[in-house]
Amino acid sequence: MSGRVRRTDWRDWYVDGGESAVMVGSNVVVLSELASALLEAVEEDGWTPVATVAAALREEFGDPPGSTAAAATGVALADLAAEGVVELD
Repeated sequence: MSGRVRRTDWRDWYVDGGESAVMVGSNVVVLSELASALLEAVEEDGWTPVATVAAALREEFGDPPGSTAAAATGVALADLAAEGVVELD
């Protein structure tokens, strides 16, 4: 996946260990350790290249079995976009 990603306007981000939760509107979205690290790699304000996020995840977690960090990042970003946590460009 190419392009850019940015955080949406959610209210709060609660972090506990490696996992976290964000409040998007009136919904709470619980994030795994990987999704939390992904969100950490996205700049607070403005757009972040997807390749930058994928590189950060690869550095922290390595390539997933049978895939690449870039492909796995694309899937994770699509999931987070569907929940309203991030926006893709």
